[in-house]
Amino acid sequence: MQKIKNIVKHNQFLGIIYLTIFRFLFNVLQKFIKIDPKLILLTSYSGRQVSDSPFQIYKDLKADPRFSDYKFLWGVVDKNDADQIPTNEKVEIDSIKFIFKLLKSKYWISNTSIERLINFDHRDHVYINTWHGIPMKHLGPDESNLEFLVKNWFHTVKFDLLYSSGDYDQQIFKRIFPQTEKIVKLGLPRNKELLVKETIDKKRCELSKRLHLDPNKETLLYAPTFREYNNVGNTNVFTFPFDKKNDS
Repeated sequence: MQKIKNIVKHNQFLGIIYLTIFRFLFNVLQKFIKIDPKLILLTSYSGRQVSDSPFQIYKDLKADPRFSDYKFLWGVVDKNDADQIPTNEKVEIDSIKFIFKLLKSKYWISNTSIERLINFDHRDHVYINTWHGIPMKHLGPDESNLEFLVKNWFHTVKFDLLYSSGDYDQQIFKRIFPQTEKIVKLGLPRNKELLVKETIDKKRCELSKRLHLDPNKETLLYAPTFREYNNVGNTNVFTFPFDKKNDS
């Protein structure tokens, strides 16, 4: 299945066929599927995880008595994964059932594309996107090798609310998501716990013990996710901008 998706994703002709067929299908099904005003559908990283800001929002809503009568559903690649979510709250993202639940849900919450890169009229749904970080690397139309389907999605997707962390990413999002008008500086929900000093101190202590770090020495974490890397065969080679001269 993943191999087929990659072929369609990278081929413009097949991508246009894919968009045409599914956009028509979605528009037709919308006429027959009644929206549930208290159904919330969530995805994270296109169903590969149950994590990040959508998961934080999910936990907050589940703990809020004002949403006690709401139903939650996660789109996931494999229902056998994500043990932190009840089985009855999971639906496989590459299934017909997911399409049905997508159209039935009033609220969509995601950090990437929840509608499978298909741009269609979703005026009766509330589409909330948190994104998954601050764009320190090239993103969307700024990427020279962007696939047709992804490029089309960036250009056409219209979020009802897009989270940003500040002026920097808000300005970038305005350019790479031209159809989205409401881009609000709300911060990343996943960072909520970092605002509590006691939580930070506890996590720092737990992490130091687990990694056997010396609390008397400063520790530097270098964890790049840049796409602008050099390819050597099938290996992604990252170039560190500094030399490790000693252990002090």
